Amino acid sequence: MKQPKERVIAIDYFRGICILMVLLDHSALFSWPYYYLAGGGVLWTTAAEIFLLLSGLTLWIVRSDNMSAGFLPAATKIWRRTAITYAIYMTTVFISIGLLLVINAHGWTNGVLGVLPGKLDFSFLFRLLTLQYSVGWANFLLYYCVFLLISPFALYTLKTRYWLVTPITSILIFLSHASPEVAPSLYGSLMIWQVYFFIGLTLGKFRVTTLKKFFHLSSGSRRVIATTIASVSISLLCLSILYEFNLWPTFNSLAISGWIPLKISSAYSLLMAHKASVDFWLLNGRYGALRPASTLLLLGGGYVLYQRYKTFLLARTGHFINTMGKDSLWIFVAQSVAIPLLALLPLSRNYVNNLLLTSCLIISMWAVTRRKQYMNKLKLYALELKTSYSEAKYAYLRQYEDSN
Repeated sequence: MKQPKERVIAIDYFRGICILMVLLDHSALFSWPYYYLAGGGVLWTTAAEIFLLLSGLTLWIVRSDNMSAGFLPAATKIWRRTAITYAIYMTTVFISIGLLLVINAHGWTNGVLGVLPGKLDFSFLFRLLTLQYSVGWANFLLYYCVFLLISPFALYTLKTRYWLVTPITSILIFLSHASPEVAPSLYGSLMIWQVYFFIGLTLGKFRVTTLKKFFHLSSGSRRVIATTIASVSISLLCLSILYEFNLWPTFNSLAISGWIPLKISSAYSLLMAHKASVDFWLLNGRYGALRPASTLLLLGGGYVLYQRYKTFLLARTGHFINTMGKDSLWIFVAQSVAIPLLALLPLSRNYVNNLLLTSCLIISMWAVTRRKQYMNKLKLYALELKTSYSEAKYAYLRQYEDSN
């Protein structure tokens, strides 16, 4: 269990995986083949939903105990974090606007998400500062700012016997906006995305007690539960891929060539016949009513597999993925600048160049995690230069005095 001021390794690991999937997803701008490794943003859940859920879970772990000292002291700490996040978000937006102006002025390929408004006047500035306008690849921080702003009230409620108010209210708000007839808007998106953050907060409340009860079960019972969760989540993920990537032409070609039985191709065709109704509940432009349940199930399956192969995973990938997870905020900010700049490179879009651009993106984001080490080395180098200069200066002065 987590000790005071100790990071939860599993959460860092999943955050690291999520930020890598986000990088691949956003790299669709110049790297379509590798974009599909992240699910192309069209599966029944994505890294973005899981990331928000983990953010809520992390906030509970870090700040829930502060509520014992009173609402206002705990809320002040969270709102201070909100102000910092808001300042970071605004900085990324202004950088994105600057990139848009330069790109549009030169007629280059637009690698910035979103468009400039008609006029850059005070009304635009007001809309920007009040979160009514967003541009750039870090616009998700806008949602995070809003959720952080109201999270102290949710935390306070979760610490009382009326804790059910938080998840029920969040789910009802989500369901009231989970309709294909409602045009996507900033307000509607906030009402949809909030459910993952506040479900994460609620999950944090029961995280320790649930794990304690699970590990107090017999080994046989634990094995059955873990196998069931993992199997169902893997099956759900496979169905999501089969539905959303429409592999029927491939299945049909394989069946005609005799590589697979015709019954499999027919079964897949029958499966695709129900795509519209399934999408209504699980996709629906991320508005599917059962999408939060799918996110929870896939996270649960991933956690079960992580616990099963934790030693292997951490030994071979932990250093890279956990480091990315610990620094996910700054990576998310840095990629909003790196992606448009990489998109400007005059390279033809083929598999080799796409792999090169995607690799450059990931390597540059890894460099972001090493920024403190680089800064320390620069400081040491500057100190050495200063010391060398001082020694040379005093040596020259001593030589001058001796000559006189």
